[in-house]
Amino acid sequence: MDGGSQNRAFVKLHFGNESPRDHKFTIKCPHNTDKFVFVIMDFSHGLKKIRNGVLISRFGKGGKELLIEGSHVVWKYWEDAYKWDCTENRVRVHHRLTDEHIDLDNPHKMRNHLAEEVMNDDMLNLMKVFPVSSVI
Repeated sequence: MDGGSQNRAFVKLHFGNESPRDHKFTIKCPHNTDKFVFVIMDFSHGLKKIRNGVLISRFGKGGKELLIEGSHVVWKYWEDAYKWDCTENRVRVHHRLTDEHIDLDNPHKMRNHLAEEVMNDDMLNLMKVFPVSSVI
């Protein structure tokens, strides 16, 4: 969860001093207290946190390892797919990607739109057509 003041105030309003995780990020529906509502805070920041988690995933390099269904998820796959798209395709699959999306310095890690564009449907399409055999 992002530590911004708006998010902290939101959590305090709905969960008091308790952890939202303890409540599985749900609150009682204000219109029907027999039902629950899932609380989603600032989707863009959540997506950015996921991207940054992938960015620091370092399979085989002694760092944090990110696994999904037993498969390693590493940023190098994004890097290689982007480079392949730039060099091998006359009409790029993901035309919005730039070096700023892939070679992230600290200021660029904070840009929500860069995370949104590198984790969107166009990136999924690029990864589907990217020849996996060329990774690593």
